[in-house]
Amino acid sequence: MLASPLLPEIGLAESEDPLSSFKSIIMQIRIQLEETATPSEVSSYTEWLQTILSEQNSILTDIRSMESLAEKNEKKVREIRQKLRDASESLSVENLENGAANWTGLVEHSLDIDGFLYKNVNDFLKSRHLLSTYKCCDCGSSNVKIFEVVSHSASENSLIKLFSFQLPCLKGKKVLDVGSGIGSLLYGAFYFSEASKITGIERNSSACEFLRKVVKKYYMEERVLVVESDFMEKSDLIRQQDVVILNNPFEYFVSTSQEKAMWIFLKDVIKRKTLLVTNPSLDLICNRLELDLSMRSWVKNVEPCIDYIMLHSFDDTDENFCVYEVQ
Repeated sequence: MLASPLLPEIGLAESEDPLSSFKSIIMQIRIQLEETATPSEVSSYTEWLQTILSEQNSILTDIRSMESLAEKNEKKVREIRQKLRDASESLSVENLENGAANWTGLVEHSLDIDGFLYKNVNDFLKSRHLLSTYKCCDCGSSNVKIFEVVSHSASENSLIKLFSFQLPCLKGKKVLDVGSGIGSLLYGAFYFSEASKITGIERNSSACEFLRKVVKKYYMEERVLVVESDFMEKSDLIRQQDVVILNNPFEYFVSTSQEKAMWIFLKDVIKRKTLLVTNPSLDLICNRLELDLSMRSWVKNVEPCIDYIMLHSFDDTDENFCVYEVQ
């Protein structure tokens, strides 16, 4: 963005909203220009302001387009969520929902809650007719231990927040979701972005079969592809992507040494300028795995395309998606 050729010191009230702040700045600069500036300085400032307004108008147009897309498709995403939730609570997809133990290998005393299907822990417990997240370790005793609550999915709010506001416009871009599971990130990318190709890599055959049925039923086949494979065998596919999403797909599935190897593999394979989306943050991942500093310098943070006040107006979610650009 261009720097102003003439930008005096401006005082703003902390309570002002962004639009009021902008108007206040313009008015104060105008007053100072009229009092002190030469005609050439006024002309220079006017040209700069026109450029800035043109840039901001383009950004606002993209934001309004993404907001409109989200509003248009929220109902469809909720319909899919309810259908999948109904199915997960029946015997018809028992393989998919059997405590997720069949295809996650979660740690003992963990409770795997799909963040896409259930709003929160209480919502899940109510659906399963359970009373609390505590379990008895020794039958009949008072020795209880809290479940570790785990979700490898994403809530509707998190999907809208990520694809409509955290990521830039994805029109014509390729998106890859590593470890798609029940497919929430695929549905979010399809309904809340204009990405041209959305690919989910999932190594569990039952999950892939289920995903393909959903994709076909809701006419997503033109843009959504499900690939049954270990992602470490698809380096060429990974290199083709503009956005790579990793919603905590490794931590509860593999050993620490295997997870380290996976991240080193991704660092070597993902091309420069690719947008990398992680949950949790890379800092937390590097600290937990004790990865060296080269992993931290691998990417730079990407700021959201809207201000933080609007971004934080979303309800708190368990998913904390962070967006980076590979260097």
